[in-house]
Amino acid sequence: MPDKPLIDAADNVAVVTNEQTVKDLARILPATVSDEYMKLFGAELAQAIENARGTVDREKAVAIAALQPAPVTGQQRGGPLTRMDSDQAAEYVRCTALRGFNKPFLVDASLDADGLITQALTGVSNAAGGYLMPDDFVAEINKRADEPAVVWPRITKRPTKFRSVTQATVTTYITPNAGVDAYAGSATTATEISVSEPVFNDLTWTMRYMDARMPVKLDLLQDAPQNIYQQLIELAGDGFNIYREFYPIQGKGGTTFSQPQGIMPLAGTLDGAYTSKIEYTRVGVLASLSVTNILDFVATLGARYRGKAICLMPTQILYGVVRTLAENVRAAQFLVGKLPPLEESEQVNANHIICGDFSRYIVYHNRLMELVTSVVAQRYTMEIVVVEKWDGQPTIYDAFKIGKVTT
Repeated sequence: MPDKPLIDAADNVAVVTNEQTVKDLARILPATVSDEYMKLFGAELAQAIENARGTVDREKAVAIAALQPAPVTGQQRGGPLTRMDSDQAAEYVRCTALRGFNKPFLVDASLDADGLITQALTGVSNAAGGYLMPDDFVAEINKRADEPAVVWPRITKRPTKFRSVTQATVTTYITPNAGVDAYAGSATTATEISVSEPVFNDLTWTMRYMDARMPVKLDLLQDAPQNIYQQLIELAGDGFNIYREFYPIQGKGGTTFSQPQGIMPLAGTLDGAYTSKIEYTRVGVLASLSVTNILDFVATLGARYRGKAICLMPTQILYGVVRTLAENVRAAQFLVGKLPPLEESEQVNANHIICGDFSRYIVYHNRLMELVTSVVAQRYTMEIVVVEKWDGQPTIYDAFKIGKVTT
């Protein structure tokens, strides 16, 4: 590569001022990095060649445009259908050809002052946003889920790089022999110590996909008077939070539904007495919302789990419990440390209460709110995809109790 431009300063000025010569150079030379032209010809001539390239390409497109009717744009702000003039049609053909070969292009701003070319290229309308932005875009998104996170912060989350995880679990513990049943001190060698051995099973977590895809016009992202991109990500987060709260309570595990395993489906039938499924401990049943019944129900949960336990219930039951306690408990300090925190959850079945230690609900994950974005040039659109991949289930069923209010 030469150290100085091929054309000296005097000749450079002569070439730059000759419009036809600059066009000829633009036709001959391939499109390349402008820095290379600057080394060969100098900055002024290199810039002139780059500026002429769009004009030259458009002149090539004029012949094509002349053989076909001018593109028709859509209805513009309620006005009539509009046809482009010859120069605009040539620019439209040039940009369409570049887009067809997946090459970058910019519409000549002087020819697109009225937006006809952009409108024809993107095919958008008033209803779709994009080029025809509303005159007054309200600078907020009104619909927000804002799901309260009650369960998800309390469950145990473990990262993994694998599609599935298998973990051994004990279904029957060792029971030591004691008292008259302990034979270690027997005087005779014929006496054998009774066998007491644990029974093992295994639990498997299979990663479950959750995803959301949001195509957004680039003009909407660029022209809206707010950070639309960030708002969309926050909306996606709210949506995923709903599933994070739903699946540990109501998820239907197994291959049929491909969901994390929820607490309520494990308990079996929700009418009348509960059935024991997957060694799920039989739950207590509340006849009514009296202080005695509430305390008796909480007492069915083992002491080893009550320290981290919470009571989840729908709104009506929650305020019924609070009202009962407020009306019947004169010295609330006696309940401090005896009742787990009472939390509201829309995911719990009507007339039911779940009391349990949700740290015993284990989630394995290899994607949490993973964000993937790409620009689809031919649609002038940004694709935003959010993916989560996790599975969850309780590992100790005794850590959860379900009560049903029958009256």
